[in-house]
Amino acid sequence: MCFGCFHRRRCFSENSLVKAYGIYKEEAQCINPDYTPETVNTDGWLPTRNAWKSIFPYVFLITCFLHVFIKIRDRSKKKFKDIYQQIATKLWDCYYAHSKASFSQRVRRLYEWAKKTSAPSFILEKIEKLRNNIASFSIAYDFPGAHRTSNVLDRLMQRMDRHLFSTQYFRVNRNWCGEISYIFPFLLIITGGYRKIWWIQFLFIHRYF
Repeated sequence: MCFGCFHRRRCFSENSLVKAYGIYKEEAQCINPDYTPETVNTDGWLPTRNAWKSIFPYVFLITCFLHVFIKIRDRSKKKFKDIYQQIATKLWDCYYAHSKASFSQRVRRLYEWAKKTSAPSFILEKIEKLRNNIASFSIAYDFPGAHRTSNVLDRLMQRMDRHLFSTQYFRVNRNWCGEISYIFPFLLIITGGYRKIWWIQFLFIHRYF
């Protein structure tokens, strides 16, 4: 995992994201003026998707399948553990379909099954949303090797989030936390890991606060 650029942003509006992601475009095109990604894996948040389309009009956006699973898991693993196991199995069966047609069919069958078994409303809602947006997931089959989930990045971000929490978010105004999240990945990579991060925290706090 490598972060080649960073940019501090005070908020997460679409315009703000365009500016932040635009730094990535500028640095990538310094190396290759014709660079444009073929696909980008994102969550379903519209400002994020619009920002990428604004920066790279011809990029194909693939919605992260893992986000669907996590949203269901976090609210049902304990409270509805019996039906959760069945839904989790069927959901990942959809993911491992070998073709776009098979994926779409399995998602539709999952939705029909969930309705018949009277699944909790919030679970049914997430599966219905998956069914209604099948195209944004199944487009991945047109690009063999493209990332269908963001788990590689999510796992790194989770460790960073735990580190930020343990340092009380640098003991600064919480309004700045959004900006920290953009710059911290870069600082983490260049210092080689968490055990070497303390001094760069000190420099960062005294430079920007």
